[in-house]
Amino acid sequence: MKKVSRLLFGGLLALAVSSAWAFDPIPKESGFSGRVILGGGYVVGENNLVKGNAFVDIGSDRVDNLFDSPDDESNPMPVVSGQLQYTFASTQTQLFVGQDIEDLVRFDFSTALGVRQGTKNLGRFSLAVLTSGVVTEVWEDPYVAGVDRDSTDRDVSGIRFQWYGIFNSNFFLKSSFREADIDKDRAGQQGGLGLTQDEIDLLQRDSDITAVRVGYLWKFSDKRFLVPEVGYVDDDADGGAFQNERYSAQVSYTSLGPKWSYVVSGMTEKLISATDSPGAVGRLVWSLLAEGAERARSPWHTAVLSTVSDGLPQLRTVVLRRVIGQRRLLMCHTDRRSPKAGQIGASAGLAWLFYDPVHKLQLRVSGPGRVLDDDNPLTSEQWHRSRVGSRRCYLAPLAPGTPCDVPESGLPRAPLTGSLTREQSEAGRVNFAVVACEAATMDVLQLGAHGHLRLRLQWTAAGSEAGWVAP
Repeated sequence: MKKVSRLLFGGLLALAVSSAWAFDPIPKESGFSGRVILGGGYVVGENNLVKGNAFVDIGSDRVDNLFDSPDDESNPMPVVSGQLQYTFASTQTQLFVGQDIEDLVRFDFSTALGVRQGTKNLGRFSLAVLTSGVVTEVWEDPYVAGVDRDSTDRDVSGIRFQWYGIFNSNFFLKSSFREADIDKDRAGQQGGLGLTQDEIDLLQRDSDITAVRVGYLWKFSDKRFLVPEVGYVDDDADGGAFQNERYSAQVSYTSLGPKWSYVVSGMTEKLISATDSPGAVGRLVWSLLAEGAERARSPWHTAVLSTVSDGLPQLRTVVLRRVIGQRRLLMCHTDRRSPKAGQIGASAGLAWLFYDPVHKLQLRVSGPGRVLDDDNPLTSEQWHRSRVGSRRCYLAPLAPGTPCDVPESGLPRAPLTGSLTREQSEAGRVNFAVVACEAATMDVLQLGAHGHLRLRLQWTAAGSEAGWVAP
């Protein structure tokens, strides 16, 4: 009998997308998250051993000659895949349950229940238990000709270990061990082939399957990436006729279009608890500030910045542009012509207020601040990192706060109101300035329905102090 198996199902795209998603960092916010994929595919199959599953058939009920190739089976197939996750932000731990789209491509409908753990320098690990989500049906005895064959279930269970971002690189490792068990394996027993028991034993299909894959994610942008992979599979079936070792290599390229998402907010976990050490809270705060500077959707991406003018406080909302934790520096950008820049000058006391409404976490930061000199390396770095759209406001002809007879937009007038090039934006460099503040005191307040928690961190010439204070 020809043991032919051929499946075509949009595989490379799914494999590359799955690998790219796996590099997404564990969320910095606690709570539920997930991904649902609804779609469809088209399966073209030739298979003498597998019937299919609840969604699609890829094998014929009847074969007339054991030496003929199986008939082509072409069927549409719904794709329903997804994963539900719960993140513990303080420990970068994530629990998850669901399916991986790359498993579906291989006609493997296993459901994974496991845990992911993020680390600072090693990458991200995951360990999961695998169970059969949608059971695959195979033939009890595929070596039967001239009559309809009976099907039986093939259950798969096992464990999977994955390591993404190995030592903070773009390499990844996927490994799994699975046990495949066929409910009623009667291969060679019903077809009148006259096989001996030893020959029947060679056809037993229960197996232990070990798989290892290593790859690299080349990310050209957030939507374009290339994934080369090499793999090894050891299929140690009970019957020698099905035992095999396979090596594979593939290269996948993906270019994604627009992505639509719908987020459902679940339970909210407090980021700080009474069991946390002051040092752990301090590290968490600095990591949240760093995230705020990098992610526009972070609740700490914007803050209220306070200066003093003529003895009165002056408040405004600013964008947190950069955080250098080793130097305790917080930075924002400003127009060098603005009153704010004049109030701060070469040295002034500054105060920042951050608030996360989801986790009800407030942070107040105060310390000496200054407007960096135009030739300061940090000023040049920040200007270089600024997008062209952000540079537009520094081309405005009027200084911020200038009285006007008519409303002004604060943007450059024609002809630069259209598509601004990076070269044209360089004209705004003379008005660009960086405000840098060295944190001297941090006051952290975690609000809660059953009581609040408050911690104060201070840095002086003598050293640093951290301790709990009354809310």
